[in-house]
Amino acid sequence: MNPGGTVEIIWHFAGYLHLAIEDLRVRLEYEEGPNPYRPADFTAKLPHYEFSPDFASINPYGLGPPLPSFEPEFFHVRAMPHKIGRLPTDLDRFKVPQPHDVEKLPPGGGIGGGGAQIEVVYDSAGSQTLSDIDQLNRMSDDDQFGISKHVDVEEIHGIDIDATLDRFELQAAAEVPAEIALPSDGGGQAVAEFIRAQDAITQQSGGEDGTPPAEPGLYINGVLQPEGSERPQTPVVEEQPPDLDAKGQWATLGENVASNAAVIIDLNESAPTLMVLGDYFSTNGIVQTNIFTDNDEVHLGDQPPEAIHTGGNTADNIAEIVEKEGIHGVLAGNFSGWSWHVDIVDGDFFDTNLFTQKNYLGDNDIIAQDSSATHFQLVAGANGQENLAGFFNEMSKYDAIIVGGDYHGANLIFQTNILLDDDILKLVAGESHPSAQFASTGDNALLNDATIVTYGNDDFQPFAPGMDALVAALGGHQNTLDPSYGNLIPGNGPGPLNILYITGDYYDINALWQINVVADLDLAIQLLSGAPPEEGEFTQWAATGGNSLSNLAGIVDVGSTFTFLKGAPYEDTILVQANLVTDDKDAVLHQDTNTLVSEVVAFIGADEPEDQPTENAPPVLHPPDDVMGSVLT
Repeated sequence: MNPGGTVEIIWHFAGYLHLAIEDLRVRLEYEEGPNPYRPADFTAKLPHYEFSPDFASINPYGLGPPLPSFEPEFFHVRAMPHKIGRLPTDLDRFKVPQPHDVEKLPPGGGIGGGGAQIEVVYDSAGSQTLSDIDQLNRMSDDDQFGISKHVDVEEIHGIDIDATLDRFELQAAAEVPAEIALPSDGGGQAVAEFIRAQDAITQQSGGEDGTPPAEPGLYINGVLQPEGSERPQTPVVEEQPPDLDAKGQWATLGENVASNAAVIIDLNESAPTLMVLGDYFSTNGIVQTNIFTDNDEVHLGDQPPEAIHTGGNTADNIAEIVEKEGIHGVLAGNFSGWSWHVDIVDGDFFDTNLFTQKNYLGDNDIIAQDSSATHFQLVAGANGQENLAGFFNEMSKYDAIIVGGDYHGANLIFQTNILLDDDILKLVAGESHPSAQFASTGDNALLNDATIVTYGNDDFQPFAPGMDALVAALGGHQNTLDPSYGNLIPGNGPGPLNILYITGDYYDINALWQINVVADLDLAIQLLSGAPPEEGEFTQWAATGGNSLSNLAGIVDVGSTFTFLKGAPYEDTILVQANLVTDDKDAVLHQDTNTLVSEVVAFIGADEPEDQPTENAPPVLHPPDDVMGSVLT
């Protein structure tokens, strides 16, 4: 038995679907007598779910700098630990030998001499990576409660949900620059071919496309922040009734949560030395898009509302690009030793890590609450979907990587949030009903946060004298080498020198796609009919917004400390941050109470006789004793 093994695998790679609550209490009536009930006694206590990915447990080496961290009280997410740590400093292979520790060459050890030779053993190499991981959550929670018949939410709002969401996804895709618009199918092979084709275009243009690369730093909604700035923290907007001791009609139709969090830590290319006979291409890119529409209508009677809150939506894009020096320090001048082990790859080498995380959530509710003197609490939203992924590539076992062709490197993050949140609220209380009306239709939060951290691959040097001859000797599988070659590649201490030799191109690609799509079209009707309570007043409260969509991603890519290049380096950094508010118009409409009551009564069927159903007519639905019995929460 492997304690925790299966759970840990699921924890790292499973998407989570949470049902908000399963054991709501039965509705109770207020009655006069020796045992009066208080509203707090039967108020549904919805649990607070917190999405807390902790990537420290899958990162034994611990790489810094810190990746994003957020206030979980607002985003319901703790994205990354505050500190990823640092590389160990007590390992022999990372210890920098001093000059007096360097082994002396034997007599006659120059080129053409007759002394000892470097012994070379050749082997075929494996350990290539073509990973393609998809995480998908899809939920439909379309509730209809307390109405006279099943009605079409799309007809009420005048919206084709699927067509609208498809249009929004196309708008988000249009924000991706053509040079990094990776193919959506075909896996790592197709992505590598696309990157190679784009690198060829870059080479032909000399790397000049007219667009300057984005500078390293922290960007918030398209603006580069001053050095030392911190990520913003948005205050929490609590969606709860204003007075928990007041009785009345409460409804929660929004407050859905869709979250993606992923990190890739790639150490495969962390060899101290990289030798590239062709060109070196590197592209870092972050594309973040928030799209939402929030058109709300609140219909009220003649009496003025005490608190009707619309708007308050936030859409933020946060991106950070960090460039760090190589991790190995100064190793030049160390003799590489007398025993070499060379792994040969005849052709191209692939190290591609592709992650896709998607949440599709439909929560389109139509509810009606008709009561006079009883507390009525209904929850038809508060759904949660969460994806978590962490991918860790072990530290490179090689001291040097030789690439006979071109080197193609790319770290790309694509993040999209799409929210469709159009709501209609009708709150009606007769003149004989003293009441306070509260409604909240906005306060949606959309967040994209991405960080790319690169180490090394920033110190390009021309081939040193003798490197061409060394590459030719290894390409010819020579079993002995002149000791002078031992000064061209830094050693790793007492062990053998490990080299990866690739005759073709090298593909080092990390890509993350994160998508949240939430459709939350609601119609909420609250009617205070019948006799008013003997004392006190009723509270009408409805919340249809408060949805939270968040994408959180990090890529840590560790490259070589010393890069010897025969061709030319081509490097680019692309950043796109877009907030597309297609429509955000709210209206608070005051109507004649009698007219509004007539509309509501006709809709919920309160005036239809229950004992004389019309032939072939749809059944009349009325609230059951357990108001939550048919509602998914």
